[in-house]
Amino acid sequence: MIRRLLFALLMGVMSAQAQETLGEMRRSFQNPPMDCRPHTRWWWMGNALSKEDITWQLEQMHEQGMGGVEQISMPPVFERGNHPYLSPEYFDLLGHAVREAKQRHMEVSLNFGGPGWIWGGDWVPKEDRCKNLLASSVDFDGPVAF
Repeated sequence: MIRRLLFALLMGVMSAQAQETLGEMRRSFQNPPMDCRPHTRWWWMGNALSKEDITWQLEQMHEQGMGGVEQISMPPVFERGNHPYLSPEYFDLLGHAVREAKQRHMEVSLNFGGPGWIWGGDWVPKEDRCKNLLASSVDFDGPVAF
């Protein structure tokens, strides 16, 4: 009888602790720390945006729970307003984006491929760009010199 009573009491205490832990987990999922929030890709179409655009977009992402962005530049896509990749204007916009993100405790990462998907950008000579390995084989009937 005493064993059953102790067992029931122990299970009640454990159950209360489990409920408290579960409640804490639920609260954490509802408002996770910034370093546990999702990030999103942030395409800059021809870098044709203003500091006001950047601030507004980061505000929107932050309000929706984003913890950070991966900034990716695109080649010029508009008739006007494009800022050349790696130009002083581009770095001014990028610096503004980093400062605005930091104010919101968000992270910023950069996709260094630049315009296009050629690693290193189109300003890198073709012979110095990322290479692809191609698996191949040659069958020989030997002995033979190759």
